[in-house]
Order: sequence, then structure tokens, then C-alpha cells
Amino acid sequence: MSREQTAVKFAAFAVACSLKGDRLDPRDLARLEAQAAEQLEDTAPLRRAIEGWARQIRNHPGDRQRLIRLADQMGDYIQLLNQPVPPDADRKDIYG
Repeated sequence: MSREQTAVKFAAFAVACSLKGDRLDPRDLARLEAQAAEQLEDTAPLRRAIEGWARQIRNHPGDRQRLIRLADQMGDYIQLLNQPVPPDADRKDIYG
């Protein structure tokens, strides 16, 4: 993972934490989207995830439980991105 991808990933995690703590400044969400657009390719899964996630946040401004779930979902996605892919992940004799 490149430096830029790592920076965007950590920024997304920070925004998710702010959202979960009910401290999200809408400008932080806009900055995250701009950072993802600037530093990631259009087809990058993280960029697409951030764009969809931000759209959902804006579509549910007063639904606190939904926003908490969205924050948790981004946290789970970031955690998934942090898991290394085994070099032999394509081996059918080991992983089926």
C-alpha cells in the first residue's frame, strides 16, 4: 500500500471515529472526499468506498443509530484493508 493510500485510510478512520462520537464536522468529510479524489485512482476500492460512505452520511443526517452503524462499517472496512494477503492465497491445495 502506498503512502497516499495509507494517509487516506487513516483519514477515513479518523472521520469514522468523529462520526461515531457525534463530533463530525462536515468540512472534515469534505476534506476526506477531496483527499481521496486527489490521491487515489478513480477505480480504487477505498476511494469508491469513501464516496459511497460520505453519500450515505449526508442522506441520513438525523438518524444517529444509522450514523453509528456507518462509522462502524468504515472501521470494519479499514480493519479489513489492514490484513495482509498471504503470498500463497491462490493455492487451492492449502485454502481449498
